Amino acid sequence: MPAPFSSLPLTVQTLWNSCRKWRKRRVGRTLRRDALRCRDFGSWRLAAEVLEDRSLLSAPTLDWAYSLGTTSGQSTVNNTAVDAAGDMYIAGVVRKGTVDLDPGAGTANVTANHETGFVAKYDTAGSFLWVETFSSDATVNALSLSVDHVGGVYVVGDFKGTTTFGVGETHHASLVNQGGWNANGYVLKLDQSTGHVDWVDGIVGHLPLGANNVAVDGSDNAYVAGQASPGTVTITNGETGATLKSFTQNASNYVAKFDTSGGVTWAEGFADGKAAVVAGKGLAVDHAGDVYLAGTLTGNNVDFNPGSGTFNLSRTSWKSNTFVTKLDTDGNFQWATKDDASGRDSSTASSIASDNSGTVYITLQQTGSGNSNWASNWASNWADNWGGNWGNHWGGNWGGHWGGRSSGFWPGDCGESVTGQLAKIDSSGNWQWTKDLNSTNSENGQHDDECHNDKPSWCAAADSSSSHEHHADNSSSDDHHDEPHYNFVSHSPRWQNDSPVRRSDAQLKVSSTTAKVNIDPQGNPVVVGANANATSYTPAGDVNWSTSTPLPVTDIGIDSLGNLYFVGNFSNSLNVNPGGTTTLDANTNPGTPAPFIVKWTSEPVITTQPASQTVTAGNSVTFTSVASGNPTPTVQWQVSTNGGATFADVVGATSTSLTFVTASSQNDNQYHAVFTNAAGTATSTAATLTVQSSPTITTQPTDQTVAAGSDVTFTAAAIGNPVPTVQWQVSTDGGSTFTDLVGATGTSLIFTTSASQNGNRYRANFTNLLGNTLTNVALLTTT
Repeated sequence: MPAPFSSLPLTVQTLWNSCRKWRKRRVGRTLRRDALRCRDFGSWRLAAEVLEDRSLLSAPTLDWAYSLGTTSGQSTVNNTAVDAAGDMYIAGVVRKGTVDLDPGAGTANVTANHETGFVAKYDTAGSFLWVETFSSDATVNALSLSVDHVGGVYVVGDFKGTTTFGVGETHHASLVNQGGWNANGYVLKLDQSTGHVDWVDGIVGHLPLGANNVAVDGSDNAYVAGQASPGTVTITNGETGATLKSFTQNASNYVAKFDTSGGVTWAEGFADGKAAVVAGKGLAVDHAGDVYLAGTLTGNNVDFNPGSGTFNLSRTSWKSNTFVTKLDTDGNFQWATKDDASGRDSSTASSIASDNSGTVYITLQQTGSGNSNWASNWASNWADNWGGNWGNHWGGNWGGHWGGRSSGFWPGDCGESVTGQLAKIDSSGNWQWTKDLNSTNSENGQHDDECHNDKPSWCAAADSSSSHEHHADNSSSDDHHDEPHYNFVSHSPRWQNDSPVRRSDAQLKVSSTTAKVNIDPQGNPVVVGANANATSYTPAGDVNWSTSTPLPVTDIGIDSLGNLYFVGNFSNSLNVNPGGTTTLDANTNPGTPAPFIVKWTSEPVITTQPASQTVTAGNSVTFTSVASGNPTPTVQWQVSTNGGATFADVVGATSTSLTFVTASSQNDNQYHAVFTNAAGTATSTAATLTVQSSPTITTQPTDQTVAAGSDVTFTAAAIGNPVPTVQWQVSTDGGSTFTDLVGATGTSLIFTTSASQNGNRYRANFTNLLGNTLTNVALLTTT
């Protein structure tokens, strides 16, 4: 976290104070000069922090990338999921015209007269497999999806009017919105292989309803979370119309559990209108079915216990805090917690992921510098954003904005610094650590705009109808013709985080500003998002790898091998290659948004080298080597028996640890591991095996008969590691006792005989660190 301003150097405090004063004189050219100065200060704050040591282990490389769309259609993708085989599913909406969802030579057109939701599937190579669309006489959107382990795809979203699912299929259903102008929600299960409907349930009522999030547990139950105003919620079977569950919603958020056949196990409301779950990625479920919800807390004394008890949380920032709450698999309250956003204007949740130990990772945004600046912020923003835009945009934007998002365009939302963060929370709700992802307050990297892409997308939209900067005095300045001006914008809360701003008189502007998190097979959180690079962290919060390529990502998927899949929306062109430049073009209609799908892999990088080992023959030895990579690399151990000149595979040695029982014949062998995945190969350093052994006699001395006065030779040899020393011994009492022969320390014992030595016996004693071994006894006969 940034240091408190009171602890900053004096020159920095002075700069900060001048930035606060700048907000009171935001007119003319002073605006441009001081805006640059103050925005640089926001970047300086992050640079001034003490950062942990970050070593690059295995940055990914591009496998494939495709844009989806045509010259006439407008569409966005909201969510993605990846199944066990590595096939990719996307959920989104076509808003008008025709969009081709097949990136290859084929055609998979989706045509929309109204907003039409869709789910599409692609294989591991990015080839199109199928698309399922939902027909409505009004609008229908697909907001979130999740895949189970037995061939199901769960999809949730909202709709207006009458919507039909599974047209022409065995299972088909029509849901009728009961909320009039308000949307209702749906839960849908599709077959993974065909995309056809298995079942659909409606979440309907006269109140505004939405199904924003879906996740699946280890038993393939689906959990759905959404927002609703207080009132009666009815969950119905789409085919029969039967009521599956009806409950009175006294809160403004709900979560429900569905079995594999579409039955409702339980449904609970939690929190009131002062807390909202995040659309698309605010729900996570672990293998045991424990449920974690992330969202934004905007009020005080908000009860997060859906049962008879009470557990209140209150915001500590001016506008909002990020909250996380946990329910067990039966819907019982476990805990709720919030971040410490004091001293900030707001903290907003953006995504959550859980591992099977109950640990959760969340991404969030902290905006602004605290409520101490509220008065000056309001006063300085009033003239520019109210007076300058009131006349032009009263009719088109005022009513929709003020009714749908009355707190959306407050002074603190624009012109303040925004810091993306990743946080770890343990299974008991304790915050373990928080890492800053980025600190920026500029639009697309520029410093010339009042509102920025790192703000929520409802903050502002660029107006393409004017090339002049509008000032408080309604004057215009031609030297600022490259700067767009900004206006009040209207859309419902479901667009808040990931979807484009919609305006009738402005170019459609895609903003996906909040980072998203998922967890790879090794338990490492991976974060990516607009204005933030893709980064892999360890559970301790250290960086595994980071790329220099930011993507406007709305969601991230990771398969069982560790491949990374991204979906998002962009206009014009986009570099999708983390290791270079590979540019996608949206379509031939610049400015019209189009979805993209991307797959990244990373070649293996050795993170643990095998170490040389010294062991005693007959004991086990273990060599270990580890490599990172996406997908997770396979491993093959190899051995060299000729000093490293050549290596051959060790049969069956395909895990990160090589263990075997040693023999003395393996002394000085070398071993290394070869890691391979789709992106490449990496070979570890070679480790040498030293096998220690006690002496083993290889040559025994033999009896000798010689004439007295002539030379005699006894020879013995032994092997061992370390190499054994030798000491010859003699017995003059028929072998009862032996004594060392002084100086007789070679493998051959040579001396001139005498008659007195007749009948002596000789042996060699070989010794090393592991022990000693005696040869056989040899008899000397002299004649």
